[in-house]
Amino acid sequence: MAQQLHYTSAERGLAGHAGFQFVAESSTVTPDVRHVVMPFMSYRPPPDTPPQPDSRQCADLPVSLCYQRVAGHAMLVRCRYLGQDYSGRYGNFFGHAVVAGDEELEGIRPIELWGAAFWAERPAPTDTLAELGEVTPGPEISPDLVTRHLSSLGECGYAQLGALLDAVLDCLAGRTGRVILSTERAGDVAVWIAALSYSLPFEVAADLSFTTYTADPESAQQRLVGTTPTVLSAIARPGRAFRLDGADGIVDPPGRFAEIVVGAWRTANLETIDALSDLAGRLDDDLALAGTVTAFSLGSELRPDESVAMVEALRRAGRGLPEWLWRNLAMVLPRVGADLAAAIYQAADEPRRPELAGPAGEPFAAALLAADELTEVVRLLRLAATAGLSIPDGDVVGAASGCTRRGRGDVLAAHGACPRRYRQALLTGMLSGLAATDEAIRRTMLTPAVCDWLVDVQWPAGHELVPAVWVSVGTRNPGRRDELTARIAREADRPPVERAELVVAMWGREVPSPSQGLAVVETVGRAVAAQPALLGLVGRALATGRLEAQGTAKLAVAVAELSPVDGSYGVAETGRAAARAVADAHLVMDLKALHEALTNDRDLATPLARLQRSRTSGTAALVDTVTRAVAEELLGVHLRLLVGLYRRLSPELRSAIGLAWADLDYRTPSDVTVLAELVLALRRDRLGVPELDRRLVRLLDRKSTRQRVEQGLRRRDSKLLDELAELTKAAGSEKRGVLGMFTRKRDS
Repeated sequence: MAQQLHYTSAERGLAGHAGFQFVAESSTVTPDVRHVVMPFMSYRPPPDTPPQPDSRQCADLPVSLCYQRVAGHAMLVRCRYLGQDYSGRYGNFFGHAVVAGDEELEGIRPIELWGAAFWAERPAPTDTLAELGEVTPGPEISPDLVTRHLSSLGECGYAQLGALLDAVLDCLAGRTGRVILSTERAGDVAVWIAALSYSLPFEVAADLSFTTYTADPESAQQRLVGTTPTVLSAIARPGRAFRLDGADGIVDPPGRFAEIVVGAWRTANLETIDALSDLAGRLDDDLALAGTVTAFSLGSELRPDESVAMVEALRRAGRGLPEWLWRNLAMVLPRVGADLAAAIYQAADEPRRPELAGPAGEPFAAALLAADELTEVVRLLRLAATAGLSIPDGDVVGAASGCTRRGRGDVLAAHGACPRRYRQALLTGMLSGLAATDEAIRRTMLTPAVCDWLVDVQWPAGHELVPAVWVSVGTRNPGRRDELTARIAREADRPPVERAELVVAMWGREVPSPSQGLAVVETVGRAVAAQPALLGLVGRALATGRLEAQGTAKLAVAVAELSPVDGSYGVAETGRAAARAVADAHLVMDLKALHEALTNDRDLATPLARLQRSRTSGTAALVDTVTRAVAEELLGVHLRLLVGLYRRLSPELRSAIGLAWADLDYRTPSDVTVLAELVLALRRDRLGVPELDRRLVRLLDRKSTRQRVEQGLRRRDSKLLDELAELTKAAGSEKRGVLGMFTRKRDS
């Protein structure tokens, strides 16, 4: 039951004396209730009111309806100016107070009691008032009335409402003080208070204290304070004051909550306000946050300071949020940024995530497509992984390919920072981009460190970058060449010529040893080994002339077997190098054949004949080495047979072998004796070699050596002594001739 109290200036009231006092009240009213109500029993007419207004003028003065919760009571006080009191003095007013409990006001917004039927216009004739069993709103305030009022004001009215709502929210949050509403008609103030009350959740409206009129707004305790323009103009610093006769000066856009509410009033869709109020209740009664969340769910872009708060609110509320909000969020997610989409998806509870996964993934597709750096691609992938979102591999491949093609990013660092779930797709994209980019960018991005890493990753079959990576690693790391050569050999999709070129490129200008060359040939197989480029590579090992090195003979045989039937390699440098390699192989084989013939006492003419042919195409250094080796081998042949073989050689080969003999090292008298026999026998058969003759003469300059040689010749073939004497004589004459030439020059 609600208690009632009447207050006015009377000759005698409940106080028992003349003056302002309570003159009637419900029987249950206690002194405490009077004490609570008393401060609100006040009314002063506007300053421009006539000193002695008549009844009509009094009726036109603003009515004050005050609502406030005090000491657990919901208190409503309605005051109106009466003019004269019992003594005829002006200044009298009548105050009617209703003190109700929560149950009496259940379902009622206090401002709806503005025109209620229980309000008395004058004091009761008796001092006892009945309690109100039912507090019933009057007909003057309703949502329809507010809708019509705002519509009649047009956009100015809606702008005014938005500004008022923002001001009220600031006041409720304690950021600002009271909000003053100024207009000539208190009834209009009541309508605006009704607009604000209907715009707020019921519980918030129940706590929104107000007064429709006061002549002293600066001292008012209420949050919404109505007054007249005359009163307002006399206040030096009125704070948040609004002239309700227009929206002049309102330029700032409304806050999120106000924006949604104003839109609902504009379309007369009050269900939106109910939904917004319900959402605020689920968000700890944070109206601004509820407005932000709702505005976002309806497609509005968030301001920079709103995203974090909204996502945190979604995370906290989780399952407690209404279905309509999640449905709206699912529709707007494709249009937001990836960071916000991930945060919202992560904030959703597990049962709801499947329906959000698709919409939340769309911003990632757009963000990946727009990513300009590999670091951004990886950041997005890490964000998705943290949120539990799955990004299609195709999107990852495309983004990584685009960034890499433009040379934007560190391939190795990106792969290392990428979540494992997406590493293969990222790698595929980066390899695709590297393959498609220009050579300058590719060289910049394929650093040695990147190649060292890529060489061991899983490659798509036949990828274009394999050659560059393997060659880089093989060139810098000889220890991995055998392994990489084996990999190249297994690249069956690549033609043999390409595989051969890859192996050659790994060696660069380096010369393999014969055993290394043999290993290459055996690893790559015949089809690859027979390619001119690879023959040229292993031919380098033969061209060095390391005839005693391990694998030389086997390598020579292998190379010879790989030569084409027609012996044609083309005129290009690669072909010429291959031809030289085959010729060198035959040189080595011919030398071996000669050695075996000597060892097994077989015919020497055939290997020597082959040697004559091979020398014409072989590498000059190897030709010299083989010729020297042949010369050494031939020194072991019986002198008569040797001279016969020598005679049958081509002049060019005879000259080469003769020069080789002249260049050999003859350290002992026995060695010199062998040389002497050979030189003298050749001279005797008119096959002498001048360089060889001169070498023997120099060796015989030592008397002891000459004596030993002469002794040996006497034992073996004394006829050669005559040839030796002739050689010595001829050498002496030549020597004297040279000396005489110098002597004549001095004499002249």
